[in-house]
Amino acid sequence: MGERIIKHFSHKHNLQFHRDILEVHSCFICNLSFGGQHDSNGYACSLCFHFIHGKCAKLEQHINHSLHTRHHLTLAKRSLSNTTTTTTLSSSSCCYFCEKPIGNECTYACDECSNFHMHTTCAMITLPKILRSDDVDGGQHHNVVQYTCHEKGMKLVEHEDERKGRAKCFACHSLWSGPAYSCTLNECENFLHKSCADLQQKIKHPFHSRHPLLLLVSKPLSCRSCCKKNCSLIFNCHEDGCDFHLCPKCIFLDTIVKCRSHDHLLPLVENASCEIQCDACQKSYKNWVGVVPSEVIHTRSFLFRCMECVFNLHFLCGPLPITIKYEYHIHPLLLLDHLILEDDSDECYCDICEEEVDLQFRIYYCEDCKYVAHIHCLNSE
Repeated sequence: MGERIIKHFSHKHNLQFHRDILEVHSCFICNLSFGGQHDSNGYACSLCFHFIHGKCAKLEQHINHSLHTRHHLTLAKRSLSNTTTTTTLSSSSCCYFCEKPIGNECTYACDECSNFHMHTTCAMITLPKILRSDDVDGGQHHNVVQYTCHEKGMKLVEHEDERKGRAKCFACHSLWSGPAYSCTLNECENFLHKSCADLQQKIKHPFHSRHPLLLLVSKPLSCRSCCKKNCSLIFNCHEDGCDFHLCPKCIFLDTIVKCRSHDHLLPLVENASCEIQCDACQKSYKNWVGVVPSEVIHTRSFLFRCMECVFNLHFLCGPLPITIKYEYHIHPLLLLDHLILEDDSDECYCDICEEEVDLQFRIYYCEDCKYVAHIHCLNSE
């Protein structure tokens, strides 16, 4: 339950704990009412109408946050008495962490930076930190990296930690597999696969050759390659006004092709989570009219995506090999934009999966054997 009587920075009088505070009263910190969908227990002043939810009373007045290391953050709300920090927000003000509107609730704000605000719930999300230090070994300087969570070093666990349940790795967002570094607190689900923790801290990457990329723990950012939006451990560049981010998975993309219709190299992104406007067919799968064709469903996460400018190609429209060799067919297969059927039938079937071929999309074809293959059936080739 906590203390029965507390002294809180928001009020000059002592506050006493009460159960079942009436819904007509609102919390002085979060502006939400008591009871109903919200906590009905809290602290109240016996001399005046000052009420605080129990959980809000636990919020500190000042905090240090890893996403804003230059200054401390102060608990603030739009309209408070002179005993508490006030903040002036425009109607478009958004939380730095989740990028959602602030609304009327209180925030943690920076007194020095006028436009830095975070929801209290976002500010309380525990983010691992990367600690870097120099180590001298035989006259050689090495950059020593340690991941910490809740201000403590994360412990290497060789086998799956059952406490983590269905939690996902902080870096790659996949389930626990193999050895991993885990937060030592029972209630914290943060962990990092050892392979993710061993990522290089500073890299030069062909997707962004102008500047090096530095690995850092960040607010959720969108990967420039696969468009995944919840990347918190990310390779980042902010030099000379750059705003370039790559998730740990996308730094290992190794299929890069040259397209005659574009000046830059195009990497093949195999796990894209965005719906792009294709610069070849001028269509977007997101706005597809009618039933989405099977060929589209099988290939929609594959994109040719330029990292230097805004240029995207669907996999089906991209620079695929003109000919390929399929191990289960004796002749090379030729890429065709259109297949003209020799008989009056308007049906054609893939010789690999035996499902019907949609003739509006390109296919691979053997003229000698009349052998037809979906592009998605030959992805590995």
